[in-house]
Amino acid sequence: MQVVFISQCSSYATILSKGLSRNYPGLNFIHLTMPEDLLNIKHKPKFTHIIFKLTNVAKIEKFIPQIKETFAGVRLIGLSTEIELKLNIKLSRYFDFIYHDSVIENKLNSYFHLILNKNPESTTPTQLQIENHNSIYINLPENLSETLYLIYKGDTAGEIGSKLSKSERTVEKYFIALKKLFQVNTKKELAAIYGQISGLGPNKPD
Repeated sequence: MQVVFISQCSSYATILSKGLSRNYPGLNFIHLTMPEDLLNIKHKPKFTHIIFKLTNVAKIEKFIPQIKETFAGVRLIGLSTEIELKLNIKLSRYFDFIYHDSVIENKLNSYFHLILNKNPESTTPTQLQIENHNSIYINLPENLSETLYLIYKGDTAGEIGSKLSKSERTVEKYFIALKKLFQVNTKKELAAIYGQISGLGPNKPD
């Protein structure tokens, strides 16, 4: 798969792409600095994905409609910090997924694991369950993603509320939503699912 990584920060792109390439040798990354660089490629390879680091919002907003049209059918993924996320809401309609902050690497890993390891003959309950969990995780809203991660870390509802600037009651609603989505009954099960999805394994308290 040919994947374009557009980021003004080359080290950021290198770290993420190296990690993904190590896990999934079938991914071939090309790093570009600016969105317009993509449009200026004379002989365009058959890209399957274009990943944007969403920092220069004005620049991306200028070129994203043309990129979307030129590379019709290519999946667009945006990577954003929590601060940038508010600025990128108007861009969200152009992207298939937007991931941010601490969940970026885990979500990209889950996403590519899901699409590169599809096996129609794989029908065991455990394998199907893992793929289903990955699919749910990829599409989680940001608050639920962060809550799931903090559950894994062992934080209480009060501690999670403090970190997310939410009330404890709101966090409890996040717990209910996550249990319903993953079809489990306890936070311990949610923590185990995150450990499985992220590849971190069972949480080992300090």
